Amino acid sequence: RDERDGRPMWGWDYCFVFAGDARLEDSSDEEAATPRAKRDAERARMLATLRQAGFVTSQITSRDAEKILLRFSLPEHVMKHKAEHLQFRVKLKDEYGGGYLGYALERDSCYVNDESVVRGEPYFTSAQRVQITRAVLALDDSEGCGLNLAVEQYKKHILAAFAFHYKPEQRALVRDAVWDQWWNPFWNPPFDSLERYLGSELGLYFAFVAYLGRLLWIVTFFGIPVYIVFLLKVDDRVTSALNLMYSVVMGLWSAVFIELWKRRNADINLRWGTVHLDFDEADSARPEFSGDLMAGFYFERGFVKLEDLLDKRLKEEAEAKAIMPEEGGRNDADTCAADNANTHDVVAQDDVAEATVVLSERDRSRIEACRRFDIPMNKYYPSSKRTRTMIVSALLTVFFAVCAVAAQVVLLYFRDDIVEGLPPAAAILPGLINGVIIVVLDITWGILSTWITNRENHRS
Repeated sequence: RDERDGRPMWGWDYCFVFAGDARLEDSSDEEAATPRAKRDAERARMLATLRQAGFVTSQITSRDAEKILLRFSLPEHVMKHKAEHLQFRVKLKDEYGGGYLGYALERDSCYVNDESVVRGEPYFTSAQRVQITRAVLALDDSEGCGLNLAVEQYKKHILAAFAFHYKPEQRALVRDAVWDQWWNPFWNPPFDSLERYLGSELGLYFAFVAYLGRLLWIVTFFGIPVYIVFLLKVDDRVTSALNLMYSVVMGLWSAVFIELWKRRNADINLRWGTVHLDFDEADSARPEFSGDLMAGFYFERGFVKLEDLLDKRLKEEAEAKAIMPEEGGRNDADTCAADNANTHDVVAQDDVAEATVVLSERDRSRIEACRRFDIPMNKYYPSSKRTRTMIVSALLTVFFAVCAVAAQVVLLYFRDDIVEGLPPAAAILPGLINGVIIVVLDITWGILSTWITNRENHRS
């Protein structure tokens, strides 16, 4: 299929799901008008954000009118531009070294992806298109959307977000990975094809599981005789000797497996260009996390405050405007208007505050200043508050545990008194009471533990 109206030849890459009209019409029209208006406003906001970032979009409604699907993709020329902006790493051809290098338009023909175009396939693989799409969705600059999908789903702005399958690659992968070698227990799946379609992280997972399965055959040859001897109930000394041998074999096998997997993992990482991957999620916050806006950033050991840097930059800017008022300054009315206009975008894109929060003029100006000076701003929750909450949580946990133990002790102590004078069939009564206690305590603790965790307000 050729590109029509900007739609890529491979179809749509990603989809947002919104609540349909049927889902919002359970109540009267007056009551459903507000949820429908909010849904339409959020959908219009995301649609405008996507189009501004260069996405081609299409909207359809499910047959039952329960869902509205917003499908979108980046045209190939736009995706190449985004990949260059993101410095997206692509594998070079063997004649250029065969390593991985950030994509650049002037090096377009130097990457192995160029061979896909010769075969009439898209330049980027399915996994690469999804990675670029997700990166552009999260990117908070003029080239991106600044959308936090976890927050958008938590706030019920969207019901779901997912990537589409690319059918030709999917069918080829199923054929190669399932049907061609289903009869061969020692067969290796096509890991390179899995990596191209599912991405490097899932590809590494399947590579590990397959490698583990292959080496488990060694343990099987030692485990089957031990199990047979156990079933035949041979002399205890023979069984103990075989168990000792099997334990030694398992210890040696575990050590050898770990070292061999390290070598295999290094080889795969080098071939797939995943040596650079960093799984540090210090910057990923729970959607439920709340706190005060503050200039600074998170890293694995805590929060680094940049309020002093922001104050310094504001002071320098004020001094520069005082020296050159005509060139460097704007009047107060223009500044206030610009701050008010930009604040909503900053708050919505970074999700640094709820949309319903009314910010003071000082907060608005500092948010705009952080964006102007390229200073990160994040939600900050003081550790002292969390420590006090965790102390209360610990006391509640200990109290609940004491109550649970006390209930069991009381039941055991009065067990005979409960059934005294009752028919023999009443002997099951203490067990039934114990079961009811367990169910009640489990439900109660589930509610209490959720409340405690939310009160502690952990960021990740």
